[in-house]
Amino acid sequence: MRRVFLYLTTCLLFFPASASALTLSDAQPLMLVSNAYPELAGVLNAAIDDITPQEPKSIFEYWLPVKYERGFDWPFFWSVVGLILFFSSVIITLFGVWNRRLRKEIKRRKKAEQDLRAIAMCDPLTKLANRNRFSEDFTATLSLCERQGSLMALALLDLDNFKPINDRYGHLVGDMCLKEIALRIQSQCRASDTVARLGGDEFAVIFACPEDEMSLVIVAERLIRALNEPIYVKDLTFMLGYPSGFPFTLPWPGNE
Repeated sequence: MRRVFLYLTTCLLFFPASASALTLSDAQPLMLVSNAYPELAGVLNAAIDDITPQEPKSIFEYWLPVKYERGFDWPFFWSVVGLILFFSSVIITLFGVWNRRLRKEIKRRKKAEQDLRAIAMCDPLTKLANRNRFSEDFTATLSLCERQGSLMALALLDLDNFKPINDRYGHLVGDMCLKEIALRIQSQCRASDTVARLGGDEFAVIFACPEDEMSLVIVAERLIRALNEPIYVKDLTFMLGYPSGFPFTLPWPGNE
């Protein structure tokens, strides 16, 4: 109860009343007391008289613990800066990890798409272009040659004596023969030419922009010699044989 009185008295020391207030003592501050509670003046006077000169400051700090300081708080400033830098580094690190994982995922998906396209456009046995890739390359090469006014040729190859090998020695030996034939055809063509396996023992070659008809005759002779050479598979020798010529389709400029 005494602390309450001391608090009220301290407030009066900092907030003196107006001149019309009731004067309780010449040595004490003025304060207002309601006429409805005249006995309160005596209680307050007793509390004020009991305060020593050293108590007002301690009473005020107890009830209103406000501390005012001048100057800049550098330790607090650097602590705030340190926290900002710390959280910024954490955010940047997390973003870098997420971005790296995202790049890896994009790269993985692109590679998967390329692999799927390669499978869809490649003959699984010989690794040559399949019928789908052949159709796309034929259309693209034909359009290119028409725009440039250059030549284009298409060779269709159908092997002889291949079915008896499959029937007698099995598909494994037949597949090995087809792989060897594919390598021989590809070795006689340019990198810009399309070598495709259309199915079974049927192959096709798209010659894009040959120099002239004579260059095609030279390529045809090389292909015939390569295909008529013996094929060696598991201590077996096969002569598939190939006719002395094969059809060339020549979509020359102006030739439908």
